[in-house]
Order: sequence, then C-alpha cells, then structure tokens
Amino acid sequence: ECTVTASGTATTVCAGNSDGIATINVTSSGAGFPGTYTVDGGSPQPYNTNPFTIPGLSAGNHTIVVTVTG
Repeated sequence: ECTVTASGTATTVCAGNSDGIATINVTSSGAGFPGTYTVDGGSPQPYNTNPFTIPGLSAGNHTIVVTVTG
C-alpha cells in the first residue's frame, strides 16, 4: 500500500466566473502519476504529469479527489 498526499494552490477567481486554475502536486511512495482526478464528484479526468493543473474552476470551495494509477 502506498501513502499518497496531494496538495494544491489556486488562482483567485471573481464571483460568477469560471476561470480559476488549481495546481495539484502529488507526493507518494510511488510515481504520483498517471492517474485520474474528480472535481466535486464529477467524472474522472486523466492526468499524466506531476504537478498537474485543473482549469475552469468557479469561485468557492471545491472537493478534488486524486487517484494514482501508476
């Protein structure tokens, strides 16, 4: 079993816009990528780099779940 930790930083987004970008960095005893992520329980999206970015975020809090498959 691998221990995986993900941390992120985000750009500032004004209310009503969806131009936010989060940069996610995965640290683990494995490679950290490739894998998938979900935003607020949505469909899994692939990522192939570490760190990776998530575009199109709206203002407010979001739950991002990262699954490392590599």
